[in-house]
Amino acid sequence: MIKCSCTAIYIGETSRSIEQRDYEHHHQLTSAVNDHLNEFPSHQVDSASLLERESREFHRKFKEHLWILKYDKENINNNNGKAVNSIWSATLIPLLESKIP
Repeated sequence: MIKCSCTAIYIGETSRSIEQRDYEHHHQLTSAVNDHLNEFPSHQVDSASLLERESREFHRKFKEHLWILKYDKENINNNNGKAVNSIWSATLIPLLESKIP
């Protein structure tokens, strides 16, 4: 999770280190975080923080989607991650409540 000073949030998943992914978001030209900062130059973003660790790729992408849905109103993601049936989303999003940093 990367938070902006405007309360916007980016949610992502990666198998790489959080430091490497954070660096990429701040330096790649094709990043949702960079797009947001280019649109709003006065905004500041925090360093990335880890919501949870998941080594299994499908589960990681599934959880990314749930977190994006959880922060639907505030997220600046360019996509919504792995598509998940809305029945599962509605059931599982409340379980994320206990994991919010």
